[in-house]
Amino acid sequence: MSSRLSSINTLVTHPVKGDVQPKRRVRLWGNGIDPIPYRQTDDERVPDIKASDPPHRRPQEVWEAHACVFHLEKDEDLQDYNRIIGLIGKGRALHSFERVEWNDKRNNFVVFLRWIELFMEMPKNKQETTL
Repeated sequence: MSSRLSSINTLVTHPVKGDVQPKRRVRLWGNGIDPIPYRQTDDERVPDIKASDPPHRRPQEVWEAHACVFHLEKDEDLQDYNRIIGLIGKGRALHSFERVEWNDKRNNFVVFLRWIELFMEMPKNKQETTL
């Protein structure tokens, strides 16, 4: 089976030119059995949330889309793929699209996966937080 997907040799995704997203740290948010990952930049302080705070001053759900090609004969790719499938199984990510092909040369599977991951973040718009 000849395929263009199985000839892709990278797991690296490149940001769109001009994308200057700040690096974010991730920690877990919530006190439940399965807390949601909370993200903040290094220069942000951990928010002190009170029950009386209005909704626009509380962390909001943020959905981030990803797409990647995994060569499952590589241990690192297989571990990353399994981690993402685990997130989907726990409800922390949504499965958007998956294409699986057998690669005869490598005697293993190649997977293109697109998923959307859930995080909590404080609202970024300064106007929103001062209303």
